Amino acid sequence: MLESPPSGGDTVFVDANEAYERLFPGFKGRLHGLTTHSAHQQAEISVKTDGVLRKPIITAHPVVRQHPITMRKAIFVNSVLLVRLRDIRRRKATTC
Repeated sequence: MLESPPSGGDTVFVDANEAYERLFPGFKGRLHGLTTHSAHQQAEISVKTDGVLRKPIITAHPVVRQHPITMRKAIFVNSVLLVRLRDIRRRKATTC
């Protein structure tokens, strides 16, 4: 980061590749095939804090993503967007 606000900000840095690599092999296997995403909570927070209002959307993203060039796997989960996990292998949803 070259510049940051003096009182902090809403940007968080994390190495999602390293987070994935540190998981136990069995747990890595459980994450493959899971999808997640909902922007409803993010939109609600934005409205409550006088932020930008946009129409919330629901899309599915894999919990584990793979970089197309390096082929490294990374965890793609965030607490604001995570509402439920869907196991596309079993067509089952779990609310978080």
